[in-house]
Amino acid sequence: MAFFLPLHGVAFFTITLLYFHIPSLAFTLIMSDSATTPSALVDAPQTGFTMTKNGARTDTREQEAVYDIMRATGNSWATQIPDVCQGRWHGIECMPDKDNIYHVVSLSFGALSDDTAFPMCNPTRSYISESITKLPYLRTLFFYRCLTYSPQPIPSFLS
Repeated sequence: MAFFLPLHGVAFFTITLLYFHIPSLAFTLIMSDSATTPSALVDAPQTGFTMTKNGARTDTREQEAVYDIMRATGNSWATQIPDVCQGRWHGIECMPDKDNIYHVVSLSFGALSDDTAFPMCNPTRSYISESITKLPYLRTLFFYRCLTYSPQPIPSFLS
């Protein structure tokens, strides 16, 4: 069974997959700050302060929204990530604006294969958090096998 909902572009919902594409801004994947240091996307999340050497930092409202969304998918441990953009976690992509403030542009949840390291979902308790609406730069939202045991209608706050 599939449901389709326009949301500033195209959105697809099935029992096992929810994918939103919200066209508005181009975005880039933030890579390692140093050519000599391996990318944290491969090795491990970085920890520390929310400000980088060049003064970049993540928007605090977006940081809190990501924490809410992570809790809704069964990832309450995520509130211990000091900065969701600077930590370079799999499944969270950000880009800086002209003032060097990082914004969340893409979130992905669920294991597609053994090769992906997106945050897992608790399939029996996951839900779509209204905090998604607090991410104004979000272009892509991906859930895979997150709502399989508790199918839900597409929330009204997304229509």
